[in-house]
Amino acid sequence: MDTREKPWLDPGLPPLPPFDEAEWMQIRMFRAMTPYERWEKALALRSIAWTLSCAGMKKRHPAMTAEEIESAVKDHFSRATT
Repeated sequence: MDTREKPWLDPGLPPLPPFDEAEWMQIRMFRAMTPYERWEKALALRSIAWTLSCAGMKKRHPAMTAEEIESAVKDHFSRATT
């Protein structure tokens, strides 16, 4: 099997642990959502990530202006990969 496209399918890796009940509940909740609700949830999570990144940048670089922090976080997010 060629695992270059999907490295998580590598048979040499240990198996994933089984889901517990909380994970199954979360899966059922996501499946019950409409696409719009999932989109709204993704936007809310992105907003939280952006806010936390700005706060972390401000703590690490207190001399930076708000505009510089926004620019740095924007640059960070633009180069992010999944």
